[in-house]
Amino acid sequence: MNIEFEEPILGWRTLKEIYQYYLAKTPSEEGISAAEVIQRAEKTTRVREVAVQVLTLSPEQAAETLASIKENKDQADRMRSIALHIMTRDAAAGIWFAIGRADGIGKHQFIHPSAWKFLLTNIEKGAVGRDGVRFEDLRCAFAKDVPEAHPIRAAIRIAQKDSPSVSAVVAAQVVDSPPTAPFRAHNDGHHDGPGRPSNFHLIDREFAQRLERNLLEPSLSKEASVLSAWFNTAHPHCQPYQPKTIANRLRARYRAAK
Repeated sequence: MNIEFEEPILGWRTLKEIYQYYLAKTPSEEGISAAEVIQRAEKTTRVREVAVQVLTLSPEQAAETLASIKENKDQADRMRSIALHIMTRDAAAGIWFAIGRADGIGKHQFIHPSAWKFLLTNIEKGAVGRDGVRFEDLRCAFAKDVPEAHPIRAAIRIAQKDSPSVSAVVAAQVVDSPPTAPFRAHNDGHHDGPGRPSNFHLIDREFAQRLERNLLEPSLSKEASVLSAWFNTAHPHCQPYQPKTIANRLRARYRAAK
């Protein structure tokens, strides 16, 4: 999309700054922000890692400390995932937007909000991409900081009609991992039964990626709940999957993974 990109009222932000904003705004079940949960978990982890190295612990104490370290790291990773998911949902809804250089070269291009439904994010490198599509050197801004008459607002308004925004509070309650599958990937020949299209391959793919990232929940029921929340949020136009259905179909794979 050929748009002249004048600097927003508050200037451009990096992708990392947008992410930090969402970490600070995303609430946890404890009533504190995701950023505070992560900071506390990292501090506790450092203290316990030192204890394991310095103190003479019994095998039982060492095992308990290592389990606690893993729990803290899992909690921090979980909050990062929730914040990132809310961040990408808001980008898809046009709450904020980004421009970037395709493959790191040429002029900056507007990244259409619908692309955020499948792009994978590299916060540290300030880049997004998937399946041969990549944007680097991202410059980001919130739509509210762009003049109403700016041409980019028209593109955002169109996207907002298709993707109503979800507040951080609601999303944090129901979403546990960022979407990783293309949004319009349904009805591609998969079937649950005669005449009934299936989208379970999307859940299979998300499960495999969560396994690869070592993000599986400690029980099958919790993992099924996470996948159900993810699917029903990332693919609102598809027939929803209940946790019980997911658990039944993933039982053997989950046991093998654990």
